[in-house]
Amino acid sequence: MAMLVLGVAAFAICLTIVAMSPPAPPNVDFGDLLKKAPAMYKLSMGHLFDLTMGAMSVFRVPLILTGVGFLAGTFFNWLFESAVRRCVESGDLRDDGDSFSSGAYGTDGVLSGAWF
Repeated sequence: MAMLVLGVAAFAICLTIVAMSPPAPPNVDFGDLLKKAPAMYKLSMGHLFDLTMGAMSVFRVPLILTGVGFLAGTFFNWLFESAVRRCVESGDLRDDGDSFSSGAYGTDGVLSGAWF
């Protein structure tokens, strides 16, 4: 459940940045959208402060896809994890020897010859 909460938070952050960034003018150079802050270049990561909402408008589609990826990935993780948990709790997921995971090994843990 914690992963799903983080995925929803990442999705919300990505879409908030997309909503706050103005549309990029057509045929604009990305370098023109960066805010120049020469005083900050003394820091090792000073160029990070050049990214403004105007510069982030170039990345609207990748941000939307990233947010959807976070949301879908964590949702399906939660869905499959809860399905497996329900199967284990109900006893439906038991090793009866017919499954693929136990079929290659015998009871002594040695690979059987049928798999070679």
